[in-house]
Amino acid sequence: MKRRGFKLVQELNQFRILDMIRKNGPISRSDLAKNLNLSPTTVATAINQFVTEGLVVDGMTGHSRGGRKPILVSFVPSSKYLIGVSITNSLITIASMDMEAAILHKSTYVLNILKQDNIVDSIVSRINDYVAKVPELEHCLGISIICPGIVDAEHGIIRKNTKLQLEDVPLKALVEKQTGLKTWVDNDANAIVLAEKQFGDFQDKRNVLYIQLGEGLGAGIIINDEIFRGKSGGAGELGHISINKHGPVCECGNTGCLDHYVGWPAIYGKILSSLTRGHSSAMLSLAENEMSRIDVSIFLKALAQEDEMALSIASEMAEDLASGLVTLVHLFNPDVLLIGWEAVHKEPSLMSQIEKKLRDHSFTLFTNKLEVHPATLGDNPGLKGAAAVLLQDIFNFSI
Repeated sequence: MKRRGFKLVQELNQFRILDMIRKNGPISRSDLAKNLNLSPTTVATAINQFVTEGLVVDGMTGHSRGGRKPILVSFVPSSKYLIGVSITNSLITIASMDMEAAILHKSTYVLNILKQDNIVDSIVSRINDYVAKVPELEHCLGISIICPGIVDAEHGIIRKNTKLQLEDVPLKALVEKQTGLKTWVDNDANAIVLAEKQFGDFQDKRNVLYIQLGEGLGAGIIINDEIFRGKSGGAGELGHISINKHGPVCECGNTGCLDHYVGWPAIYGKILSSLTRGHSSAMLSLAENEMSRIDVSIFLKALAQEDEMALSIASEMAEDLASGLVTLVHLFNPDVLLIGWEAVHKEPSLMSQIEKKLRDHSFTLFTNKLEVHPATLGDNPGLKGAAAVLLQDIFNFSI
């Protein structure tokens, strides 16, 4: 038992050393030992192992403080790679990535529930075909998959995804059987908020809410530097908060779910409804009089032109979204609230409306120091989220 305890401590120290090299390298052995309160022997042993495995490189000289110049060690993110998979309700994106979530190669495929008899078979087949073409599999850490819905991350099971009509799908086991590679499966919002803590601009914040807004609506929640998942992995299903008991019936069985009032599908539905009733909008001319061509970019252009319909729809959406965000802010009292939606990056006025309405309807005590921002991961947040899940588990990288 003592031997096992010693081994666990040894592994934890290795994780801490590697994490500090990753975050603060190039760094000397003496600084590692000092900052982590470890013995020089422990640090030297770990670094020797990392060099052998190719995880760090050793040899760069640092500045002297009155003696020999220290030898610095640096993290080598390209020494291993992973395969990240981001599943949405319409697309599957697969990429090879290094250990800092940089994309080396990427492929995207359409998921069409109306035309594909078995979505699960299609997903597994796409991943298997991708893996078959990847070179040097011996350097691959594994496959990390993220998707919307309720996910049992511990066992890699998609418990519920109403839009893709998935229930109790053992995706981890299915992919591992097909590819022979260790596989992780997690909820998309949880994965992306983890990536925000690993790679984003608010790594020092301990309480972070991330709002995933697009085809659906979900939340990733970090409380005291730990992801809050709930008992069944369903924490953060913001889209299924009911805000109108007389509203439309949702696929979850409830009525008036927030999912039906915010995000692009809801906005597009309001646009079509207004145009069908004969209301005018710059969006129609921007789409060359074809309503089917109206997309997010056209909606944003209309907002920039102060189109009356676009402004009205955006204001309604901001009001509805703020209703849900107020609930989250009052429940979790976060340090920072991040909204992940392409529209808030391209149209700052939309973000301003959401933030104003949130602050107007929340306790001042909870919002006077609350930071509200667009998400900070840039392009491919889903893939970065997938990378974060795998890296966090393998290397115990701190968040």
